[in-house]
Amino acid sequence: MTTTASVDKFDPSRLAKFLEVFLSEPNDIARYESAVVALREQTRADDDLIVLPRAHMSDDLAYVYVVARRSISTRQVQELIAAFAGASYARTGDRVPYELDLSDPLDKAVSEFIEGETATVFRVSSINNDQKRRELRNALQKMRDLSRKAPTRSWALARPLGRLISDFDAALAAGGSMTSEAIYQQIVNRGGINATNLAHLRIKRFDRLGLSSELLSMPRLSYVLAQNPPRPVKEAVLNAVYTTALAAPLDDGDIDAAVAALSNIRISLPVREGATHCGPEAVAVLLTAAIGRGDAEHLAVMLADLVDSESTTAALPEALLTTARALAPFKAVQPEPPQYTSTSTESSTISPWLDLFESASISEVENVRESEAWRDWESLSDVDGQLSDYLSRLSDSEWSRAWIRVGIILEALDYHSSVPRTARVFIDYALLADRFSPGDLLTLTALADAFFRTGPSQAAYHGLLQELLDTVSRWCSVEQADIALDLVDLLVRMPCPDENARLTLALGILDPIHRHQNRLSTSTHAFARQLSKELDLGLTWQTPDDPEETVQDLSGRTVLLYSLDEGVLKRVAEEIGRQFPDLRVHLSHDKVGSPALKEKAQNSDVIALAVRCAKHAATGFIREHAKSKRAVFYANGSGSSSLLTAAMKGFAQQ
Repeated sequence: MTTTASVDKFDPSRLAKFLEVFLSEPNDIARYESAVVALREQTRADDDLIVLPRAHMSDDLAYVYVVARRSISTRQVQELIAAFAGASYARTGDRVPYELDLSDPLDKAVSEFIEGETATVFRVSSINNDQKRRELRNALQKMRDLSRKAPTRSWALARPLGRLISDFDAALAAGGSMTSEAIYQQIVNRGGINATNLAHLRIKRFDRLGLSSELLSMPRLSYVLAQNPPRPVKEAVLNAVYTTALAAPLDDGDIDAAVAALSNIRISLPVREGATHCGPEAVAVLLTAAIGRGDAEHLAVMLADLVDSESTTAALPEALLTTARALAPFKAVQPEPPQYTSTSTESSTISPWLDLFESASISEVENVRESEAWRDWESLSDVDGQLSDYLSRLSDSEWSRAWIRVGIILEALDYHSSVPRTARVFIDYALLADRFSPGDLLTLTALADAFFRTGPSQAAYHGLLQELLDTVSRWCSVEQADIALDLVDLLVRMPCPDENARLTLALGILDPIHRHQNRLSTSTHAFARQLSKELDLGLTWQTPDDPEETVQDLSGRTVLLYSLDEGVLKRVAEEIGRQFPDLRVHLSHDKVGSPALKEKAQNSDVIALAVRCAKHAATGFIREHAKSKRAVFYANGSGSSSLLTAAMKGFAQQ
């Protein structure tokens, strides 16, 4: 959020009006006079931290919003909540920021109250016990009261903007939906980036998550497009237009209706682009626009662009292709092969991947990142040896600059890439440099996945696991349980040439989580117990100590799990079958929409998406055909535990 001069965030009357709305239906906390009095008397308009209790008696649900304003960083809020509520009271919502749902009246009220400010929101809950809930409220209210007495200071470290943008890219590429949002807010809070480039980051995230309506509703989107943004930004907007306006008429073969729907879009769209390097959704919009204009010349150019793009052509609606070819008779034009560009003056044949790391120009790295020029380069697998050899010779200071390129590396990796050596040197640096923020841990997990998939030798496998074990105490905690369990699950699912090394690392990770198991959600607790059982680690896992903590009755309900990692889908489906045998499970790893995927989305009560390596063609399609937007939940990571948590969060919030 950007600061708006017209909003006086210290106006007491504005706070009073907000509390009137927040304490009205559907918030049952208004029935508790003591809670209402405390909220009205102790909450001030200029508080850095605001604590807002919420309850729903009919559903036996209660939460506490923690709104952190101005310069308080996300990491500091996490630490404050842990210090005041911690394992004693907080059960969920204290690990990652909460994404406000504008269809919820109380969420909307909070959003409108902090509009124009830089703010982060957490929604914290305890176990279903009235005494625990009161203790949680009291602990967080004490946190708010004591924060006023602390000296005024900046809580945020002055992290370089380039590092934050790199962290954002890496978190998004690794499937960290909530982590990428938290880093985006840090970028906003830090400043130093113009509104246009900030919008580019927002558009990239919306496109990856399939948030088409939200993308097209962005303020000043027309202004962003008028600045001739990089191709991926234009493509993201076209993807959103296809999903929201053109998919239905084109699926029906109604070209006239598609042209009419496109004409109703009140944004100046980049519809005169070429079709080269665009996905089928964007190409469909470009062809529809050219048909609507009667632009035979542009149609001919685009059809020529598609000569070597059989996969894109095959994904286009047949009626659209037929109409386009009829208006512009197809003439085969062979496009020129892509030319690798290099900033090196010594050699014009150097791999662009090596050139990317050898270049000291931050602006050139930014150009590659924004334009996604790497998509035209040779496969990263082809230069794994060369690149890893180069990286292994870097000094610490050189590595700190090289790390900002890790987001590009993760974007270029898919679940079939074989880059064990490059992945390994990046992991080495991360461990040596103590890069253990939530975003860094997501990056580490994705790199470990790429390493394990290649079936490493016993020596290589043992070496990596030993290095991870040596650093466990610096990054493994119950607050990061999902990421930690994702890594343990990788150890279970991937080839294992050294059983002793695997058991030792798994125990090193699970032991600190086991010691604080009372803080785990029911489903995460059960999954940790299952991993421990499969590895025969000898850890004793207790049942929840509160008799009111019961497993949800999900009989007759349906969940759709989406990931491009079929191993993760299988694992989560098995775990759900163990925990909730009456819950129906649909699975999908489709890269594009299909009638079968549409049916699964429409018939699922909850949809859990892991978006690592995913494209808008699938995520946007699923979200558009869901029962409601509130049925869709995103995994904060790409592993089994992250996807399971997203699914269970969906049912809990419903």
